[in-house]
Amino acid sequence: MRILEMIELAGRHGGIEKLMTETAVRMKARHGHDITMLTLYEPDPTYGAFLHDHGIGYVCLHTSNKYNPFLYRKVSRLINAGHYDVVHAHNTTTQIIGALAKRYGHTHAKYALTEHQTGGIRRRMPFFRKADQWVYDSYDLVTAVSVTAQESLLRWLKQSPSPRYSVICNGVDRKTLLNGQPCRRSDFGFNDGDTIVACIGRLTSTKDHGTLIDAIALLPPNYKAIIIGDGPDRTALTQHAAEKGVAQRVVFTGKRSDVGALLRMADCYVSCSKEEGFGLTLVEAAFCQCPIAASDIPAHREILGNDGLFPPEDSKALAQLIQHGPMATPDTDDIFQRYDFDQMVNQYEQLYQNLLKT
Repeated sequence: MRILEMIELAGRHGGIEKLMTETAVRMKARHGHDITMLTLYEPDPTYGAFLHDHGIGYVCLHTSNKYNPFLYRKVSRLINAGHYDVVHAHNTTTQIIGALAKRYGHTHAKYALTEHQTGGIRRRMPFFRKADQWVYDSYDLVTAVSVTAQESLLRWLKQSPSPRYSVICNGVDRKTLLNGQPCRRSDFGFNDGDTIVACIGRLTSTKDHGTLIDAIALLPPNYKAIIIGDGPDRTALTQHAAEKGVAQRVVFTGKRSDVGALLRMADCYVSCSKEEGFGLTLVEAAFCQCPIAASDIPAHREILGNDGLFPPEDSKALAQLIQHGPMATPDTDDIFQRYDFDQMVNQYEQLYQNLLKT
């Protein structure tokens, strides 16, 4: 089977990009499919070499304008030249390009779309609904990364559940996550008596790291935060920590590949996200047996139930939860059964097999 995976950015650190790259590598190893990753632009120059080492093809459009409506023509030519059986789109921009290619590109591939989000600017503007209905109706099969994401999508599109829609929950590779020793506290300036609060996520307003910084400012001096990830809000968040007087108690690591080792060093994990399609970092924290505090949003409730939740943007409630609990402590065996990485890969394999039957 020849598969074209379409993502926006080249790299292995963004949530969608990292997940689908690791999925492609595992699927290639297990099923031997001929897989190519297509990206719109390339901020990570090592990405192509990484894919080549794992037998994965790579095409970057190197576009300066990802909203160019005629990109679909280039993609359509690529699909036809490569004789792809399946085209799978993930980010909003690639989903639009895929819809145009499906409708106007004269291709013979089958098309799948995965919904990774529950919100965004578009869903706050009703005039986008018709456009999104047109996009999603273009695809042969549509899957979502969580029940929460699927329900949100169907509400937005004003559609009822049907066999064309399914859920494939994101998975975490537990063996990789738990490989090696925990990071050393001293490497980040932490002491044995410190309570380390970890948080993972791109530094954007949606992830709301500011609420965690505010909570740290309300806690005793031995409570410290390690924020793993990078993004456009890093400078503003660094300044915010300084303004709150906790610059020495909040560590920004930037992008890291040793997330499991960092989580196993931490005493607890926090997610302050205002919206999520799937709480992947909660699953990672659960596998590392980190007690969890998370904002009370649907994607977090889907994983944690009613445990360890606090009202979004409420730093006082978060500080109370961190210091006095009770935090969520999910059963790792249950989490493994629900969010195993190999299970997710097998479900995508089945999705592609089903596509070829449509």
